[in-house]
Amino acid sequence: MLQDYIQTQPEFKELQVKYSQDLAETIIEDYKNLANTAIQTLVLVFVVIFLFVGLRESLITSILLPLSFFITFAVLNIIGISLNFLTNFSLVLTL
Repeated sequence: MLQDYIQTQPEFKELQVKYSQDLAETIIEDYKNLANTAIQTLVLVFVVIFLFVGLRESLITSILLPLSFFITFAVLNIIGISLNFLTNFSLVLTL
């Protein structure tokens, strides 16, 4: 996107852009780890609730936990908050 803008402006033809920090790969890896942690947590919660309470309650919990994460991402998107290390850390804490 920046390269397209630079090409359209004649005064910026000689401009070279260098990125000092690109955290995209790190953030993608963190979200993969978050997804793995969420799956493990969901399985453990299901097993513990199934053992101590029953099947009905464990199924309700198994449905509502992922739903709450989807709603969280939707609200973050609507509000305009970006997914960065702070939001990633807060999601890990909620697990």
